[in-house]
Amino acid sequence: MTLISDIFKLIFWPFIQVDRLMIKIADLLTYNVFGITPESHLGGSVHFFIYDSMKIIILLSFMIFTISLIRSFFPPERVKLLLNKTNGLFKHLLAASLGVFITILLLLHSAHFHRLC
Repeated sequence: MTLISDIFKLIFWPFIQVDRLMIKIADLLTYNVFGITPESHLGGSVHFFIYDSMKIIILLSFMIFTISLIRSFFPPERVKLLLNKTNGLFKHLLAASLGVFITILLLLHSAHFHRLC
């Protein structure tokens, strides 16, 4: 189990470093540039907003890139051909799974990444 954990940490080490850099940038902007004290509610709120804004922008960029890359391998015509070959309930299940598959993978990746930090 430690081998898998070590491999996973090795793969995601750059992402962990980016997360630490985002925290430092949020600290710098909130406490040094804006001059808000870390102990205040406003300081915590501004720090949270800056850090989460950067994180959301990076995650959305990654998701858009990944979804675009996967969709380039599955053009709509190919999906329509695949769905036209099936009938009934299986057709609906296949269509739903093709639409949800990418989202589930990205959510699992995101959840596991945040557990490492």
